[in-house]
Amino acid sequence: HLAAHCRECGCHPLFQDTEVVFRSNNKLTRELTEAFHIRKRGDQCVSQPSVLLHDKEFGFLEYVPR
Repeated sequence: HLAAHCRECGCHPLFQDTEVVFRSNNKLTRELTEAFHIRKRGDQCVSQPSVLLHDKEFGFLEYVPR
C-alpha cells in the first residue's frame, strides 16, 4: 500500500519518523489493534487494516481506558 500511495501522491515515506505503536504475540490482538489505529488516524495512514471493525466495536475500543 505504501509504494502505491507514494507513486500516486508523489510523496516519500519518512521512515526516520516511524514508530511502533503496539506489540503482541497474539495475531488477533495485533489485527484488532492495527484496525483500530488505522481507523482512528484516518488519512494519516496509507494502509488498509487486515480486519474491519464495526462502528460499535470501534466505539468500545475508543472508550476503554488504556
